[in-house]
Amino acid sequence: MRLYDIEMNLYEDNVIFTFSGVVSYNFLTATSMVIKKDLEALGESSKKMTNLFGVITEMFQNIMNYSAKQVPIEGRTLGIGTCVIKRSLNMKDFIVSTGNLITKADEAKIKNKLDAIISLDKDGIKTYYKEVRRAGKDTHREGAGLGFLEAAKKSEHKLKYKICDVDEKFSYFEIEIII
Repeated sequence: MRLYDIEMNLYEDNVIFTFSGVVSYNFLTATSMVIKKDLEALGESSKKMTNLFGVITEMFQNIMNYSAKQVPIEGRTLGIGTCVIKRSLNMKDFIVSTGNLITKADEAKIKNKLDAIISLDKDGIKTYYKEVRRAGKDTHREGAGLGFLEAAKKSEHKLKYKICDVDEKFSYFEIEIII
């Protein structure tokens, strides 16, 4: 496929950012600054930008820490994944989509946590978030808990996700958050 064709498809889909590769804290910081400047120039509200950057940060950290496809860099292992940020058709919302490989062993854990979050209304999400924080469980080290709750708190829509088989060891996890 020609790059021009890819560029036109991205433009037609209102894509404002796309990335696929290794995610690091330096990458996250630099990317956030670039996107922030672009959105400030467009006159986006500070609340929407704060929510958007909170979700981007959580989803990039999810890739960085929990992707089953990792590479060693400077004494750490960092995850590989993909992120697409685009505007909705009505141009009022942002849609953040990320994806990365997961192990079959993690698939059920992720599915159970997301299904529980998706089943809650806004008040239920806030209450569950407080319970998890107080209990001290589902910290980032344990994975797939608080980041999804943070994203659900910031979105006015239900989280959407899918998990697709890759092979006998891995699946591909995709999540979409509308801000």
